[in-house]
Amino acid sequence: MEKFNASIAYDQRMWDADIRGSKAYVLALQKANLVTEDEMNQIVTGLDQVSFCLFQFFWSEPKETVFYSQIFFL
Repeated sequence: MEKFNASIAYDQRMWDADIRGSKAYVLALQKANLVTEDEMNQIVTGLDQVSFCLFQFFWSEPKETVFYSQIFFL
């Protein structure tokens, strides 16, 4: 668990860019007709939910390691 938690400082700096990049990528997939518009919307909605959870985690107290760990199982 210690190795897993070692990345929290890096994740705190990069999560927003990662989410935005994932949204741009799924939009490109939809434009290339590799996913449907409905699938794209579902993925973007899921990414918005993850973004909300990460924002709450990184910018509110207390920071619960268990909560952070569960984010990746949404």
